[in-house]
Amino acid sequence: MGKTSAFLKHLGMEILDLQPGRSLIRLPVGAHLKNSSGAMHGGAIASLVDSAGGLAARTLTHPATVATVEFKVNFLAPIRHGEVLAEGRVVHRGRRIAVSEVEVRDEADRPVARGLVTLMILTQDRSAQPPREVRRRDR
Repeated sequence: MGKTSAFLKHLGMEILDLQPGRSLIRLPVGAHLKNSSGAMHGGAIASLVDSAGGLAARTLTHPATVATVEFKVNFLAPIRHGEVLAEGRVVHRGRRIAVSEVEVRDEADRPVARGLVTLMILTQDRSAQPPREVRRRDR
């Protein structure tokens, strides 16, 4: 399916497992990912949710790629140390849209975040197309 993106590497994410419709990613809680109160920043958790949901969908769409069109995260508990695991699971795969649920757990196996990721499936030829010009009607 290709290499891990530079962004995932930059944050410190490690892909542990990919199965059809599923993904598992580990993210250590580093100082560079903490907010001013000492907990993992919500943006890092959101990136983890987006990545786990997208990778799970990619296992069912390859060689086509996917692009996130919407995602939602519920932050359930602060994460202050250790590492977290995010498990993505595809709950819908249509011709153009896939939806993944993601659960993030801490080292004690407690749920710390849940997410829902909606992705557009981009075929090889479609993803290479330039955006269509939109014409405005004169009023």
